[in-house]
Amino acid sequence: MSKLGKKLIKGMKEAVEITKNKVPAGRLVCDGKHWIAEDGTKFDTIDEMCDYDAKKRKEKIKKLPLEKQKAIKEKEKKRLQKWKEDEKKFEEKMAKQRYKRKFADVDTWSMSDWFCDVVPKMIEQLIKNKHGWQPQLGYKIEKGKLVKLKKVKMEHPHSKKMVMMYPDITFEDEQKVLKYLADKIKKIVELDSYDALPKKFTAKDVIKNQKELIKTKDEALKLFSDIFFSLGD
Repeated sequence: MSKLGKKLIKGMKEAVEITKNKVPAGRLVCDGKHWIAEDGTKFDTIDEMCDYDAKKRKEKIKKLPLEKQKAIKEKEKKRLQKWKEDEKKFEEKMAKQRYKRKFADVDTWSMSDWFCDVVPKMIEQLIKNKHGWQPQLGYKIEKGKLVKLKKVKMEHPHSKKMVMMYPDITFEDEQKVLKYLADKIKKIVELDSYDALPKKFTAKDVIKNQKELIKTKDEALKLFSDIFFSLGD
């Protein structure tokens, strides 16, 4: 694990102790067992908390006079309509930016999210349409595991001199390595989500998840770096 990863784990452990049970509404209590609703009620899952808050708001609105209920519904309807219009304008603006400069403002808000969303799709598209391959890739998949190949002494195809090079791999071998990379990057997204944790999880589960997340991220980026100049047709 990298030094940065170790520091992150250490910081998380300290944060658990410092902020334990001091969490605002809508957040997870740091014991990892409860979510806090708007009125302070604790729940085992975030879905239960959200359903509870929504139910409470509906009950509160039903107690109001009919005129106020209609006004609230009309206001909510207008708000949703405006939100849809604003969302459409925003998407059109982002599309124009991507056309002009290859990226949009929204892509810079979280480059890691952009990378994990776009790059696997690009790799899968490359796999689908690829014609040539890099016989000197330096990696191979054996029994489902990534294997770093060792350089061997062989004749250079252009200079005819004996040099240290990676043993050649087949087109199918490269396809497997590329798929492995795409799956690894997708795994980062899976781990960086509450869905990766048990329904009732503890701080230990969170720390374990973060360790696996950092390890997966390091492995994916190392492979991406090592085959960087081979990512193309």
